[in-house]
Formats: sequence, structure tokens, C-alpha cells
Amino acid sequence: MVEPKPVAFCGSSLEDLRAFPLAARREAGHQIDQVQNGQAPDDWKPMSENRFASVWDAIEDTPEEAENMKLRSLLMTALKNHLTHAEMSQAQAAKLFGVTQPRVSDLMRGKINLFGLDALVNMATAAGLRIELRVLQPA
Repeated sequence: MVEPKPVAFCGSSLEDLRAFPLAARREAGHQIDQVQNGQAPDDWKPMSENRFASVWDAIEDTPEEAENMKLRSLLMTALKNHLTHAEMSQAQAAKLFGVTQPRVSDLMRGKINLFGLDALVNMATAAGLRIELRVLQPA
């Protein structure tokens, strides 16, 4: 007998599942149980037609917006990681970046829509990070 894989529910998924009507909840439970025990669910379809290199390619309206968001996300992640590893307070980071502490809080909470590339590049440079950009030819 194979040891079942552990089940982890993300966000509100467990509460959402428990809110299903009883019959639907039990059917979903059976399908999850099958996957947990190394089997395929009864009714699944491959999603190859919906695969994307990046989440931004999937959710943004244009390739230009997707590329912009990829760069912003990369810079935000680098800044958040740097501040965390440096054990720098938000007040210290704000002083270093020349912004307010609430602005640093927005950065740390991932409020990506509040930051343009220029602001993120300026913050990264102020933090002592070195940024490299590669432009590739189309495949």
C-alpha cells in the first residue's frame, strides 16, 4: 500500500471546499483522495493549450504590459529579499530610498500596481543592488 501524499490547502480553499453542498463536497473529496493516493482524478483534461511562460503573459492584455510587469515583479522581489536579509526596518529602508515608511510597507506587501519601473530601479540602486538587463531576439 502506498503512503498517501499530504494535502495542503492554500488561502481560503479549504473553507471554500467545506462550503460546497454535501454531495459536491464528497465528490471533490473523492477526487482529491485519488490524487493523494497516486491516481488520476476521474475527469481531468490536460491544460497544455493554457500554458504560459509567465503568469504575466496569461493575465496582462498586451505583450508590452506583460514584459513591464515581469520586470517590476523581479525588482520588487529582489528589493523585498534584500531588505529581509539585511534585517532592515521599514523606517531605515524609507530613509535609504528617500521615500516614506508607508511606501516601503506597500513594497513589502507586494502592492505592485503602486510602483513603476523607474521608482523600483531607483530603490534598487539606492539599496546597492546592481541591475543587469538582457534584451533577447525573438525565437
